[in-house]
Amino acid sequence: MTPSLGWLIALGAAAPWILAADLLSDSLAPWGLAVFVPGALLATPALRLGTGQALLLAACLGFAHEARRPIPDGAAAFVLMLAMLVAVNWRGPLRRRRRAWVAGWMNAACATLVSVATGFGQGDWTAWGGSVPLHALVAFAAGAALQPVAGAMQDHFLSRAGFPVLREP
Repeated sequence: MTPSLGWLIALGAAAPWILAADLLSDSLAPWGLAVFVPGALLATPALRLGTGQALLLAACLGFAHEARRPIPDGAAAFVLMLAMLVAVNWRGPLRRRRRAWVAGWMNAACATLVSVATGFGQGDWTAWGGSVPLHALVAFAAGAALQPVAGAMQDHFLSRAGFPVLREP
């Protein structure tokens, strides 16, 4: 397996979770809630992928998330690429702390920034039901709950493909 396919392996392991969040968002739509999970799916690959592969994974996760949502084109991909850039450059918190909490915070921050970008892009601040803190709380809970299972799945597939945990730069 060539090292350039790590992003695709991580994306394949993340695909069921993106689909599950999409289906859950559809069921929560009457209450004006959306479940944002791509930020939590960045934590484990950030430990194993290089910067270029990690950014490609983040862009694909962002475009997959915004495919069926009224989000300005590229907003989620841009926010997730920024979050992945920070995660790749500072891998220490992902190693030292409980990864689920860090992933929850990454997910909540990404959801908040996507919500703000949606408000700017549409000129309408009621874009996710108008309650950005509620969406950040839902994103934190979803990210912290999802990361142990999805992260273990990504970690398993990446380690089986021969991607070691990278050291600090």
